Amino acid sequence: MSVNRTRFTALLLGASALALPSVAHADATRERALEARLEKLEAQMAAMQAQLAEARGAQAQAIAASAAAAQAGQQAEAATAQAQAATAKLAALEARPAPAATPTDGFRSGATTIKLGGYLKMVGSHSHFSNGSVATNTLGRDFYLPQTIPTTVGGRSFDSQDFTAKQTRLWLNLDTQVAGHVVKGYLESDFQVTASAVQNVTAGGSQRTTNGYTLGLRRAYVQVDRFTLGQDWTTFQYTGALPESTDYVGGAEGTVFVRQPLVRYAAPLSKQVTLAVAVENPESALVTAGATTTLESGTDHLPDFTARLTYAGKRGEVALSGLVRQVRGESTGSALVNNVSTAGATGHGVTATGFGASIGGKLFLNEKKDQRYPLHRHLRAGHWPIRRPELRA
Repeated sequence: MSVNRTRFTALLLGASALALPSVAHADATRERALEARLEKLEAQMAAMQAQLAEARGAQAQAIAASAAAAQAGQQAEAATAQAQAATAKLAALEARPAPAATPTDGFRSGATTIKLGGYLKMVGSHSHFSNGSVATNTLGRDFYLPQTIPTTVGGRSFDSQDFTAKQTRLWLNLDTQVAGHVVKGYLESDFQVTASAVQNVTAGGSQRTTNGYTLGLRRAYVQVDRFTLGQDWTTFQYTGALPESTDYVGGAEGTVFVRQPLVRYAAPLSKQVTLAVAVENPESALVTAGATTTLESGTDHLPDFTARLTYAGKRGEVALSGLVRQVRGESTGSALVNNVSTAGATGHGVTATGFGASIGGKLFLNEKKDQRYPLHRHLRAGHWPIRRPELRA
């Protein structure tokens, strides 16, 4: 009994020994399968995590792109609004005149540019006359005037020494725009034009004491686009032909030299040609038969009609001017009208029509020098001279 039990135990142990390797092998196989499945699951999990991260990145990019698109849309709307506002401003600027440029000199008062200018001048002169003398405090003592040169036959020679600062000149220039029109103003004055032979302060200033002189009006006008209204050089005169000289007048022989009130219109006909037409203040100078005194009648019925055609080219300039005027006077006694004596014809009005033509210009020799040639031809009608004998400096 004990022997069999011993054998049975041995058989059991042997069977157990034979079964354990199979069980161990099966367990190892299952472990490897589990490890493989675990690795596969881990790989799948990693792939899913990567896909999830990619999806989140794509979502973030989509959100950012959406925000950028919204911002771009807002910027586009703002740019459109700015463009519309700029277009409206441009249209408003084009509808009204452009503001004047910032002046390089002068100063601004509102929309008006104001410039002040002029010069201070002192003249010292020594004059020698071979046949007489010129009265003191007269224009002939200040500068060259042919009509004041004494021509007394047998008169003794005369020398004079004069110093004066009355040729000092002041001017004011205004420039602005009013309702789309260019408006300019100009005022020019000096102390030369008022002459007096009386030696006292109220009549012009004594050279022994104050040398005080009266401020005189030279030019004062307003320009509105192409119109000039006020006092200026007469349209019949081509000022470009006046020589540049330190003398107040310069060459006076044969030169038209008048400043007077006028209404003038000037228009360019081309780049080189300009036409100016004007009506100007009439003032006839009359001389009684047998006398030398010049009288201004002040009884003219019609204004002077003037015109000037100017050509400006690269080689020079030329101006052709014309004048039509009525000369009128009131006789108060013995006078000569059309070479007929009217003695005793008190209050009798006499008129005549006069014509005039003038040509002048400049020939450019080089960039710094030019040759100027004034040439004036005055016609007469009814034996009435139309050229004014007085010279207004």
